[in-house]
Amino acid sequence: MMRKTFAGMLCLLFIGLCGCWEIAEEEQGTTTSAAATEAVTAPLSTASQLAAMSKEEALSLVNRRCGDAYDMTRIDFDEPEFGLQIRSKSNDNFKLLCEGPKTDSGGSIYFTVQQFEFVLDDPETGEGHTATANWFSVYANGEITSMFEYDENGELELNQDY
Repeated sequence: MMRKTFAGMLCLLFIGLCGCWEIAEEEQGTTTSAAATEAVTAPLSTASQLAAMSKEEALSLVNRRCGDAYDMTRIDFDEPEFGLQIRSKSNDNFKLLCEGPKTDSGGSIYFTVQQFEFVLDDPETGEGHTATANWFSVYANGEITSMFEYDENGELELNQDY
């Protein structure tokens, strides 16, 4: 129990530092409640879904959910094999990386967005590693599901529907 609480506190600290609070956006229907993880509505055709969503739009939706903590104009790279990556407004080491599009088992198109921090291990070489804070799936209809959720006590939970 102590280990889970400590791990939850560390994750909350990280998320607080990068400015990404799980903000309920009622007008967008992107809350962290069970309603946000319900099944996607009837899928559009693949062509319609691709026309309805871009990597930039997927990142913008996650950024809005994260309290606009990321600067959409601070692009690290935009390459087909690596995705589109942007930086935090307050810390260059906090980033969002969007990959896709991908297709789920029901035929719906979605993008995967990784929220992470780059941790510098060796200042001389610039080598380091990433520490992931969350994974998001962003569907063409604007629905966002996240891998990690927080209960009413602020305890970190794995989203079983992700």
